[in-house]
Amino acid sequence: MGEQPHGMTITRVWELMKQLGGSDLDERTRQVSPKQPVKEILAMDLETATGLLEDRTAT
Repeated sequence: MGEQPHGMTITRVWELMKQLGGSDLDERTRQVSPKQPVKEILAMDLETATGLLEDRTAT
């Protein structure tokens, strides 16, 4: 993976994660300031993120 992944890759991963959903994934919005547009974010608990990272580095 490069430092800036391709935009289509990000979109595909985002959509797949939203489809998988489940109790480990939470869809939220974030807005730092009133001037900034609202952004959609996907959040997961630390245990799930750690497990995904371990699975990725095990191969």
